[in-house]
Amino acid sequence: MTEQEIMLQNAQNLMSQGEYEEGVKLLRKLGDNPTALRLLGVAYYYGDGVEEDHNKALEYYVAAYENGERDLEFYETIHKLVQDNLNELKKNRCDFKEEIEPIINFLKFNLDSIAKESRPFNEITTFMISMPFATAYKNCCDIIKVFLNHQGKNNDLSPRLLFLEGMKLGLTEIEFFKDVIPCHERIIGDGDFSVFNEATFNWSIMAMRMFMENVDEVINNKTDAEILKEIFGNADRNKR
Repeated sequence: MTEQEIMLQNAQNLMSQGEYEEGVKLLRKLGDNPTALRLLGVAYYYGDGVEEDHNKALEYYVAAYENGERDLEFYETIHKLVQDNLNELKKNRCDFKEEIEPIINFLKFNLDSIAKESRPFNEITTFMISMPFATAYKNCCDIIKVFLNHQGKNNDLSPRLLFLEGMKLGLTEIEFFKDVIPCHERIIGDGDFSVFNEATFNWSIMAMRMFMENVDEVINNKTDAEILKEIFGNADRNKR
């Protein structure tokens, strides 16, 4: 076993024995080890050896994901945390709808423009898709900035940190790190348009659409009961 593996095992043993503070100290020494980062997230989630802080837990979970953690149960835990945050956000009435609405309408326009383009892609269609994709990416950033501004928080952040703050709000999901950011880097940073033919591009669009729906729920002050009523109402109309 390597020294790092021994440290990780010792940290896990300490945590399982209830020696949380000592376990946390060892986990911190392991730096970017994905398992150590995930376990630190668990510690903050339950308040084991540290003060309970679900947003801090989310930070460690995202860092663990970015460093290679792919456990399915862990992935589901992230989604649950984000959904809990969204439910909390919806408890407070949103009174700045007018500020968000033009941006979200522009986001919808850009996502719809991408959907209208035909395949296979050629030089013209790749250009016609890359531009609205880049703008949609910026629209997502701008919407989160508005929310942070109204909460009195710093919104002069990199897209990565903005999307992390979006997860703390309950608006973005881990797919922004898994699909959206990598797609943007390949398309805009590297000029690699082959990503348009990959599933990850479709997932990135789905992630932005989900973000758009979450924002719509919040700015229109929709409760879960109202959302379910709309869904069942639409289903009944479709049956007629």
